[in-house]
Amino acid sequence: MSDDKKIQDNSQVDTVLDFIYKFKSAFTDKMDLEWGFLNGNCYWFAIILKERFSFGDIYYDPEASHFVFGYDRCADGVKFYDITGVCFPSESTMRWSEYMGYDYTHAEKILLDCIIKCD
Repeated sequence: MSDDKKIQDNSQVDTVLDFIYKFKSAFTDKMDLEWGFLNGNCYWFAIILKERFSFGDIYYDPEASHFVFGYDRCADGVKFYDITGVCFPSESTMRWSEYMGYDYTHAEKILLDCIIKCD
C-alpha cells in the first residue's frame, strides 16, 4: 500500500472515535455501558467495530484478558480501540485468529466463557 493511501486512511481514526462517541451517546448510563463492554463483553464491542469498519481485525490481549479492535490502515501502525476509545494493549496482543492457534486450550476456554457464555 502506498504511503499516500495510508495517510489518507489515517483520517479513519477520527471516524472510529466519532462512531464510539455516537454509540455511547445513545445510552443514558454511560458508566454502566462501559463497565459492561470492559467486563465480559469486550469481544462483542470489538465485533461491532469490525462490522462497522472493514479494515481492521479483532485482537486479544492475554495480559489484560481483553479483546480490542485493531484498525490497521493507519499511517503509523495499528490503532486499537475498545468502548473507551483509543486504547493501548500490551505487547503480547495478537489477532484473535492467531491467538487461537497460539494457545488453543486457553482460547477454547475464552470462547466458552466469554463469547458463547456457557454456564
